[in-house]
Amino acid sequence: MRSDVRKNSCRVCRICPGRHFAEASLMIYCASVLHVFDIQPPLDIRGAPVKMKYRASDDMISCVPPRLTLYAILTQ
Repeated sequence: MRSDVRKNSCRVCRICPGRHFAEASLMIYCASVLHVFDIQPPLDIRGAPVKMKYRASDDMISCVPPRLTLYAILTQ
């Protein structure tokens, strides 16, 4: 194969043709899941909503328990 043809085809192959569909699908999925939850601020002792403080954070902790004890042993 000619080198000039290979260079041009490599650039085209690196772009996912379904990226817009995938992004839209994820957005619809997230909206569908969040739609069923009643998201409200927490309540204080009197039952009044607590004023929320909005702050950005880049830390996220996720601890998913393994389904089988064998997997729990392997992950430790």
